Amino acid sequence: MTSGEYLAQALRAEITALENVLTHLEAEQRALRGADAQQIESAARAKDAAVRALSSLQQQRPTVAAESAEGASPNHADGALSRQIAGLDNSAENRGLQARLIALGEQCSELNAANGLLIDRLAEHTRSALRVLRQQDGDPRLYSGTGGADSTRDSQSLGKA
Repeated sequence: MTSGEYLAQALRAEITALENVLTHLEAEQRALRGADAQQIESAARAKDAAVRALSSLQQQRPTVAAESAEGASPNHADGALSRQIAGLDNSAENRGLQARLIALGEQCSELNAANGLLIDRLAEHTRSALRVLRQQDGDPRLYSGTGGADSTRDSQSLGKA
């Protein structure tokens, strides 16, 4: 097997792993939209495992010897990969795989950002509910056992109710 074929094989494995990440991001989004804490936790764990698997594959990706000698940094991974592909016998195939990998990466990034916004909204909703329960949202009046208004602020009022 040539170095180009090894790289193509590695890129295909990364594409499969990235498709798996995308599937878990979609499941996470469904769970977030449904505000189901158990599904959110399960989807987040599955997504994290998929991301770790992808990261492992990326670290194992074969490199062309000349590229390794240049000491390319991970910050320039796309450029380094493009330079590696240019010198291979199956460069057209590998460029197509690279394009698919980049497109999937962009989809994952966009979906992850959207999920982050949903998480922020859910967190704010939870904080608002806690403020109300702790009487930190305005000055709600509670009535004491004698029927009179009690405006004391007690952060533990829910526990004493």
